[in-house]
Amino acid sequence: MPVSVEDLLTFADSVAANQCDNETWQKFAKTHYPDEIVEAARREIVRICIDDDPNGSANGALTEQASKAVTEVATKLRLSVNT
Repeated sequence: MPVSVEDLLTFADSVAANQCDNETWQKFAKTHYPDEIVEAARREIVRICIDDDPNGSANGALTEQASKAVTEVATKLRLSVNT
């Protein structure tokens, strides 16, 4: 089921705040977006999380550096879609 850009931004905020549960992570990590900019942001968030945790999850244990990186991606996406 497709999710909106706003949903992806909410997901990014929860990842950055270390409040993302496994079910939500699985949903957003696997969802692909037809919009190139949105899909690039999704891939970058997933990459940051995988690089930070070799198990590839956002289980509330991201480092401060990774959390900041996810926040930066979300900020750029917000600016690009004017939400």
